[in-house]
Amino acid sequence: MEYLKLYNIIRVLSVGFFIALINKFGVGSFIGTVFILAPYLLLFLLANQAAYKTKLRIFFRSLSGTLVCVIAIEILFLGQNDVIGSGYAIALQYGIIFVAEAIIGLFTYDENST
Repeated sequence: MEYLKLYNIIRVLSVGFFIALINKFGVGSFIGTVFILAPYLLLFLLANQAAYKTKLRIFFRSLSGTLVCVIAIEILFLGQNDVIGSGYAIALQYGIIFVAEAIIGLFTYDENST
């Protein structure tokens, strides 16, 4: 029996929160919708078998995926009137993904890859 890989769990969570946030916020403006939903699209695209090769990548990508999903729960339960809190939470999600990818990039830099 094949066990669930960690990247499959991150993919399922990102799709679930993507759909949940579309249902909550709708599609008011194109730019706002893209700004709200892009972190989940990034998580979905980064969650594949090739991206989870080493223990460092597994740790930081799963940590960033988990933190982004926890913040998504907060965004779902915030009121729609709390625009500043939602904007801050969404910016925090971008920051988490960026920092995790920067750490992975710094520690897995290879001279021959350029």
